[in-house]
Amino acid sequence: MKYIRLSKDYTLRGYKDYPYVLANRINGWTEILDRKTFLLLEMCSGMIDFCAVYLTKEQKNRLDSLQEKGIVQFLHRQDRIDTEQEYRRVDNCFIRSIHWSVTGRCNLKCRHCYMSAPDYKYKDMSTAECLRIIEQMDAAGVTSVSITGGEPFVRGDIWTILEAFSKKGIAVSHIYTNGMLLTEQILRRIQIMGLNPNFVISFDGVDGHDWLRAEKGAGEKAVGVIRMLKNCGFPVMIETAVYDGNIDCLTETYELLKSLEVDYWKTSLIYEAGEWRKEGRRTVTTGELYDAYLKIIFAYISDAAPCSIQLDGFFACPAHKPDRWYSPYVRRPRGEMKEAFCCATCRFDPYLLPNGRLLPCASMTDSEIEKNMPDLKDVTLGRLYRDADSAFFRVVNMKTSEFLAGNTECTRCEYREKCQGGCRAMSILEGFGLYGHSRILCTFFSEGYEDKIKKTVEHAERR
Repeated sequence: MKYIRLSKDYTLRGYKDYPYVLANRINGWTEILDRKTFLLLEMCSGMIDFCAVYLTKEQKNRLDSLQEKGIVQFLHRQDRIDTEQEYRRVDNCFIRSIHWSVTGRCNLKCRHCYMSAPDYKYKDMSTAECLRIIEQMDAAGVTSVSITGGEPFVRGDIWTILEAFSKKGIAVSHIYTNGMLLTEQILRRIQIMGLNPNFVISFDGVDGHDWLRAEKGAGEKAVGVIRMLKNCGFPVMIETAVYDGNIDCLTETYELLKSLEVDYWKTSLIYEAGEWRKEGRRTVTTGELYDAYLKIIFAYISDAAPCSIQLDGFFACPAHKPDRWYSPYVRRPRGEMKEAFCCATCRFDPYLLPNGRLLPCASMTDSEIEKNMPDLKDVTLGRLYRDADSAFFRVVNMKTSEFLAGNTECTRCEYREKCQGGCRAMSILEGFGLYGHSRILCTFFSEGYEDKIKKTVEHAERR
């Protein structure tokens, strides 16, 4: 006898637009399935003797592949899957994950905070309201969340919130934190709850972190937290906000993070939003930013890609696979360009503010569209994702064809098929509105940075 069951980390889900989805309830990974693979996985209940089932060669090969990936287990006795793993379909559109700022408060007074945490601009929901939001997520088939703030660990009820996700089988894929409040006791408690999030630590470089975070010694503390997380076995991701005070030391910062053996490094240019508007600092030019990134790329490829990396949308690469680098600015749409979503992240991974307002993405906080977005205290997530005519859904569901119809300048551009107008949040923050172009992408394509990246990579490979 041979029984096959879905591995304990996985669940089967279905949605109005994507009826067959496989989800990992530990790390939040999802995959949209074809019908054949779904039907095969649905049979993997742990109760069917596959020796008594006729399988085609294709089905046998597919099961072998699923076993190699750890998605199914081959057994010699019956072992029924958990109830939560069984196929469940909801009548709203697919939501891959929610990026949730659980609090608008913070223990630091960062000079660039887009949500103005030092002024507590976005008030927190109560514990009861947060738990109702989690109920909404479960009812809408959300399989993972990433937690951010402000600083999530300033909430006294953060453990109640995390426990609610654990009980619902909703993966906490990432926790974004400045690290100042983290202790080994907190990390052990998270592990005991059965959670294994990626910890995303804010670190703004070897020369620039303390000033930006308005806290002397914050950089040294962040480095210590990174070491503690690595020692405890958590995946560590670093986010660096780029500004005129740290752009000249980014390569040095890369070298430090490489020595700390971080798993992922992401950089993002600071935009004029929230607290940063008050600073009046010199704006880093696009040329300065891209030239700094080229220096990092050279060092990174020369080192054979020691960690995963994303330098804004300029350059990205998975760890230890330098031949798999790409530029997210160069769009690779699924299917025809005009039928592609302007932003898949907005469509599948929306952002929830501390007060319950849902935005397409975090970068649209404090922007012109925020006031028109829905409040989940007034409308449920499931209902919102059933109603394609809402203001929110019209933004997240925007297709390239709709964008091009509203921007004739981009329609005439020779780079339109690669660029597709770029990021809508960038356009809004740069003052061109939802249907405008993005200058940072215009510079990327018109000044040949795609080719400059290729030449930098080739030069590093020959080194």
